[in-house]
Amino acid sequence: MTFSYQCESADLYSIDFHTEQREQGLKKAARLLRGQSPTWFAERFEPDSSSGNIRLTLTFGCREDKDERGGKKTSSPCMFLRFPFEGSAAELTEMQMNVYRHILPRRAEARRDGHDLFIMGPGHEANRMSSHFQGDYYIPVTAI
Repeated sequence: MTFSYQCESADLYSIDFHTEQREQGLKKAARLLRGQSPTWFAERFEPDSSSGNIRLTLTFGCREDKDERGGKKTSSPCMFLRFPFEGSAAELTEMQMNVYRHILPRRAEARRDGHDLFIMGPGHEANRMSSHFQGDYYIPVTAI
């Protein structure tokens, strides 16, 4: 299930703006998943050529997502940077900004095309749809 929103450059570093958008997306996903809680979400950031803004796309899913033929989805072997995380939605947004602004520029990897991925830990199920997150945040990278 996918949810997207646009961000003007003035709101790009607004933790409150992104936190509110993510929470709206989680609520919509829970409604459409008919009581199941999303166990992961992926994020993609790209320019929107028609408006000059940035389009952020959030994709939510459950651990047992199936492909079109009914088989379990598999992922190809790719390199990701992993950031364990536990905290509020606002703290997750703040961590993402710190990674992109301060950590990634100093690494020997570069971000590659693809979605950032947050996989919620096993304790998340007990706190269905709370604004507290526990899990691992992955960023797709390639060696430079």
